[in-house]
Amino acid sequence: MSRAGPNSVDREDHVAGEQTASASAAPLVRRLLLLLGAQGVDYCHWKSNNALDRSARGDNDLDLLIARDHADRFASALSESGFKEAHFGVKQRIPGILDYYGFDQDVDKIIHVHAHYQLILGHDYSKNYHLAIEDPFLASARTEGLFRVPSREFEYVVLVIRMMLKHGTWEAPIVGRRGLDSSELSELDYLESRIDKGATREILAKHLPSLSPELFRQCVRVLHAQAFDSYGLRIGQRFLESMKRYERRPRWIDVSLKTWRRLFFPIRWRVLKQEDKRKPAAGGAIIAIVGGDGSGKTTAVEGLCRWLSRPFDTRRIHMGKPAFSLTTVAVLGTRKMGRLLHVAPKGHTPPRAGSSDEGPGGPAAVPDLVAHVLTTRDRYLTYRRARRFADAGGLVVADRFPLPQISLMDGGAGVSPSGAGNRLDRWMAGKVNEYYARIRPPEVLIVLRVDPEVAVRRKTEESEESVRARSTEIWQLDWSGTGAHVVDASRSKEDVLLAVKREAWAAF
Repeated sequence: MSRAGPNSVDREDHVAGEQTASASAAPLVRRLLLLLGAQGVDYCHWKSNNALDRSARGDNDLDLLIARDHADRFASALSESGFKEAHFGVKQRIPGILDYYGFDQDVDKIIHVHAHYQLILGHDYSKNYHLAIEDPFLASARTEGLFRVPSREFEYVVLVIRMMLKHGTWEAPIVGRRGLDSSELSELDYLESRIDKGATREILAKHLPSLSPELFRQCVRVLHAQAFDSYGLRIGQRFLESMKRYERRPRWIDVSLKTWRRLFFPIRWRVLKQEDKRKPAAGGAIIAIVGGDGSGKTTAVEGLCRWLSRPFDTRRIHMGKPAFSLTTVAVLGTRKMGRLLHVAPKGHTPPRAGSSDEGPGGPAAVPDLVAHVLTTRDRYLTYRRARRFADAGGLVVADRFPLPQISLMDGGAGVSPSGAGNRLDRWMAGKVNEYYARIRPPEVLIVLRVDPEVAVRRKTEESEESVRARSTEIWQLDWSGTGAHVVDASRSKEDVLLAVKREAWAAF
């Protein structure tokens, strides 16, 4: 069925809403909603409208119901506003519900748009009911400030149904629902004080005939009284019978699924450390942050990882100090034991990546090259795990990512196999190069560039010569043609982190 956009009265209301929009609204939220109005997208903010100011600020999700035949217009407006689609794994996706995230640089917030093309309701672990009243629900919408919202009566009816599906069934305590919380009760009171009860009865009779007005009133009493006793459960059972036509799967499967997830999900979260977070629909990425001493690299890495991990499946790696593999533990442990027993030479410090294999006292000792090969191998194994995680859709924030352009810090040039030493030395040097050659460039490379003298003043706990040398290498390199996003790191930590967020968001 074709549907036109908002009529002329709605458009006038939209203009008036634009003029009276809250000054506290996040700029990105304002831009998106005005664009939806300008493009005639038939939508409404369908729930929690008693806290619409929080949604306007981006503190709550934007829960938008969109007409299905306006999906292309809606997606176009989101893309134009800089939003990115993200999703859970295939088994946890709910048909007709999509998630989009946008970065509002003006207020340093990630704005979450929870887009619904269908009214899918129920417990968070299953969402088993499709309340197929989207068309009349949207038809009731009006403009209120920046937002289009449904009639209070429609919103109230849907809220009562949502709360009964969450709290009014016999298995609710098993799956962690023991009564309405304060925000849910507040929303219920807010709507009840603003509805026309006659209009509510009309909605039930016309659009939800299986849910009688009398049963609906009983459900409301149960919710208000938190009466989830034998009487409340009888009302809940009658309510579920009235909802059978809207089930997405048989009820026994729904109860089993909710119970299983209630038991299994905490194990995943707390024991296996597997969080249920979304992944960008465009695919994962490795985001490498490179910089010399005093550039604020550690602060930027920590801040970016913490920021991205709120909505997205994110990991942080440090390739300069990779976790030891079992092989490395065994070999270096044996070497250390030999030193303690005075049966193995102490040797030189392993050469840095990118340096010659000549130590200050001549060719690097074999034990040192072995240690260097093992460290390089562990660095590669760390990268490989990160690469697989990113290829599965996750985001990786990498510190000390090896690059062929750099030798003093974050280096990845390997060592020269043609230097002095025997065949074994050259073979091991070749293995170092081989491991580095397997490391592909990151999808996003952010370079923190700071004047070496500024870096020396900041990094007082290390020697001036070391700090100056490392910073100078980054400072003097020509990053054009590398695809790197260069950030001026001479600014404050807050400004640098905001710039890093901006570059990362635009690139992944």
